[in-house]
Amino acid sequence: MGVKVLAVTLVLLVLVGLWLVSRARRVDRLHRQVEQARVVMFNHLKTRRQILKTALNDGSFGADFPSDELAQLLATAPAGQSDHTGASESDISAWLVRVWDQVERENPQIAQKLRINGFELRAARRFYNQQVAQVVRLRSQADVRMFHLAGRAPMPEPFDFDDEAPRA
Repeated sequence: MGVKVLAVTLVLLVLVGLWLVSRARRVDRLHRQVEQARVVMFNHLKTRRQILKTALNDGSFGADFPSDELAQLLATAPAGQSDHTGASESDISAWLVRVWDQVERENPQIAQKLRINGFELRAARRFYNQQVAQVVRLRSQADVRMFHLAGRAPMPEPFDFDDEAPRA
């Protein structure tokens, strides 16, 4: 009888161990997906900045265009991936909404690039924030907390900014 109890206990321990390993792998996989989604989102932000910088440097807009304001926004807003802030991106989005009619009138090609980028950026931000929510939900579960299955990975945070699209 003692051997049976030992065997059952051993089987249960192995099953619990396998289950914990699968949970830890899921946490790790979700963290990697969040990181990939973050890179995609920041690449879209960099692309938007690059479109605006190129248009500004090429003189693609007329004399009455608020180029100084755009230059100030682009200079104030950090250029590095890890330095992007929601406030600076919101300022750029708000500026685009204000001057959208003028952008379309003066340079339809730039307007089209910005429209496409805006759609991709909104989708990327939404996907990133959904992934973050999944990680937060999973990491808040008792087994993940109790067995420290997330390791030392920092808790990801959503990236929120005003990404209102200029009207088409």
